[in-house]
Amino acid sequence: MNPEFWQARYLLGVELAMNNQAGEAESQFAEVARLRPDFVKGRINLGIALGKRRKIEEALHEFQAALRLSPTNESARHNLELLQTLKARSP
Repeated sequence: MNPEFWQARYLLGVELAMNNQAGEAESQFAEVARLRPDFVKGRINLGIALGKRRKIEEALHEFQAALRLSPTNESARHNLELLQTLKARSP
């Protein structure tokens, strides 16, 4: 596998996420975000993987980055609002 082939990393991340392997998916999506910081779906999926691992601040950052790239993206906005609510409720 070509480590710079971000599309393969993205698809692998999706497969890992679908198999409840959030840590491994996070690694792949993090590489996608590094290689293609403008790829909105990669940012959203990284945010979801981070959120599943309770890395709330990092997840919020990814959803905010996705919204900067695509201000009308409902998935990014919805996930950002969910995490902000969760963060506000935690002690």
